Amino acid sequence: MKNIISVVITSLLITFSCFGQKKLYFDNVGNFQNGYAIVRKGNITSFIDTLGNDLKIENINLKNLGGLQRGVLGVQKNGFFINKEGDGFSLKGEEGIRDLSGKYVVAPKYHISIHNGFYVLKDVADLMNIKYEVLDENCKSIYKTSASLHGREPLIPLSKNVIAISHKDSYKNLYKLYFIDSKTETDFVYNNFGKTEGGLIVASKYIKDEGKFKWGIIDEKGNTVIDFMYTHQLGNFSSGLAIVKNIENKFGYIDKNNEVVIEPQFIEAYKFINNKALVRIHRHKRIDNKVNNGYRIIDTNGKILYDLGEFTPNKKPYDYYNQSVIESNNLIRLTGNKSKKVLFNLTNGKVVETEYSSINSFNSGLALVGFYLGNGKYGYGYINEKGEMVFVRSKKSQF
Repeated sequence: MKNIISVVITSLLITFSCFGQKKLYFDNVGNFQNGYAIVRKGNITSFIDTLGNDLKIENINLKNLGGLQRGVLGVQKNGFFINKEGDGFSLKGEEGIRDLSGKYVVAPKYHISIHNGFYVLKDVADLMNIKYEVLDENCKSIYKTSASLHGREPLIPLSKNVIAISHKDSYKNLYKLYFIDSKTETDFVYNNFGKTEGGLIVASKYIKDEGKFKWGIIDEKGNTVIDFMYTHQLGNFSSGLAIVKNIENKFGYIDKNNEVVIEPQFIEAYKFINNKALVRIHRHKRIDNKVNNGYRIIDTNGKILYDLGEFTPNKKPYDYYNQSVIESNNLIRLTGNKSKKVLFNLTNGKVVETEYSSINSFNSGLALVGFYLGNGKYGYGYINEKGEMVFVRSKKSQF
């Protein structure tokens, strides 16, 4: 077992006046997503690529879910983004889908949402007969239907072959599965769904004998892969394991045979990435007269690889069933004593200590960071996976 405190720490000092870094002259910058980041200058929204080049697409007005750095729907897979025309106060749909040339591939006349990577188009011209269409990640139509206005989502795309369709009486809170290829469907027995991944669908189903909804996993043909026996939602399989939660609210992991591989024992647990996962075995303690917050890195056998000691994750995802604190590049962003931000490389055990006040998640090899400039002011830029500043948001008057 290794403790990251005992690993040699490489300090990374930020040189804000370094002329080797490319300057980005924008008022606001956001996280990278699928190779592109959202930036703003005044009231003009744009995208930059991983070289810092402005794509210069005109009249971008993105679907905003809560601020530039969180919840804004940017570029999706294959270079499409949802764009809104008008002032956003019209009941009529004003959202469409554009590509990175700025061309509309779907006209701006819908309300558009995204589920499992699929676009759901909603045409509300007739509230008694609302039209729905599901597009895949290439914006190709795979399913159409219509429904009257009611409470629950009338349809949820789960895969290219499976659509969940709600009961027309919303109070029943039930869904059936419709299989596009065979044009067959199930009874209305499903109540909720997790994320679909690797052809497997996490779902809750009504168990008549128990009079309860229980969670399990099915495949794209509706076959049960993991029995519907779990009170709490399961995670998706990653590195061959999925998170389960017992009635005592402890987390463990099962394999695809529904065999318990790592016994429920953790008060927090997260998805495996590259055969490693973050778990928590206790809350704040002092061990050997040192602060220990109980976070550990384990392998797929449950063996502890690293004791993170005083360090805590920079930001824990709410959706721990389907997300990991470990990045796909085997980095983990941690906060240490006095809120010091560090990057821990799980491949070589190296810890890079930084002076950044915040480090967001990596995407496309870059992460948005914030740093204190003094006098109550903060700066922003992008770092690479070594923690080195690549781009700095700047004002021309500063240089």
